[in-house]
This record gives sequence, structure tokens and C-alpha cells, in this order.
Amino acid sequence: MAAMTSLSRVGLVTGHVIGGQAGATSSVASSSEAKTATRPFTQVLKDAIAQVNDLQIQAQQAAEAVARGDVTDLHQVSLAIERARLALELTVAVRNKLIEAYQEISRMPI
Repeated sequence: MAAMTSLSRVGLVTGHVIGGQAGATSSVASSSEAKTATRPFTQVLKDAIAQVNDLQIQAQQAAEAVARGDVTDLHQVSLAIERARLALELTVAVRNKLIEAYQEISRMPI
């Protein structure tokens, strides 16, 4: 049960980092927990990875626009690139924790 609570918190963190939201209220957190509780874990994982992929694509497009000279606001480009970097770092960290948990469970005696 504690692992599920931690996983819900990770989902909330990834949603806030990926969505670019800060300072979420408790009503947002409780409604977000209710949504993830009814969806299967695989769907939540697929959605999170799709959001990270979208951020990576946006950052790539912004970088290409800078290279073409189409962008005048470099601040927005650097924000898009930083959002994509942070989302990818968080995704890798969650993946590493899941792999660690799997390995720990597989080493348990039956």
C-alpha cells in the first residue's frame, strides 16, 4: 500500500513537471489521484511517456526554428529545451527505480 502511495506521488510529480505546473492545490492532487486509481498502470505509463515524447518533439522543433532564424524569443526556446530535459531525466529516474524494484523482488526467496 505504501508503494502505491509513493507511485501516485511520482505520477503527480511527473504530471506537474511535464505539464509545467507549480504549486498544485490539494483538490488537484486528489482528483489526479482518483484518475490514476481508475486507469491501469500501463495506460498511465504510456500517457506519461507520450507526454515526454511530445516535449522532446517541441524542443527539437524550437531548436530547428532557432537554426533557421525564425525565432526571436530565445527565452521560450530555452524553456522548451529545459522542460524536455527535465522530463526525460525524471522518466529515466522512474525507470531506474522500477528496475531496482523488479530486481529486488526477483531476488526474494519463494
